[in-house]
Amino acid sequence: RIAVLADAHGVLWSPHVSTGTALYWSASVHMAVATPNCVIMEGGNLMAGPLGNALLRTPVEYTKGFARPPEGAGFGVEFDEGALKKVTAG
Repeated sequence: RIAVLADAHGVLWSPHVSTGTALYWSASVHMAVATPNCVIMEGGNLMAGPLGNALLRTPVEYTKGFARPPEGAGFGVEFDEGALKKVTAG
């Protein structure tokens, strides 16, 4: 809603992703590319951290200044069950 409202008023927007997980980052990048008024997205270094690519079967590709949404089902990420078990309770 925020992106649509901002676009209606000619305002740019930016998702805040600096403290999320791989799934949070993926959802945000999908939203960013789906809106015409997204100007920048945080979170590239997030994927290098312990809750980013380390938890995924296939790492998300990104470079400084460029990200492509993962193309798999749903948000495009598939968790590595073994890696996920190490960071979840139970």
